[in-house]
Amino acid sequence: MIPRLKVLKYYPYRKGRIGAYAGSHVLMLPIEMMRDCQRTLAGLAKVSPDNHTCFLVEIDSAWGERQVKAFMFSDDTMYIGDRIEEKSW
Repeated sequence: MIPRLKVLKYYPYRKGRIGAYAGSHVLMLPIEMMRDCQRTLAGLAKVSPDNHTCFLVEIDSAWGERQVKAFMFSDDTMYIGDRIEEKSW
């Protein structure tokens, strides 16, 4: 089963960032291998892929559990975390 993705919120250019807080886990991946993910999330949010943007995404897994994850795209890195800090930077 392919997980169902639903974009809960889109944060345009520099209006949000992955929150770093006690107990948080942030995964960092090279942006080049994650461009398809960026395009997919942008398409679901009906926006154009852009730099320094974030997506809060609900994911239904094959095991029937629902998770909310945060994705942030920068110049050379995609970050995946648990939440997005709303802030201009």
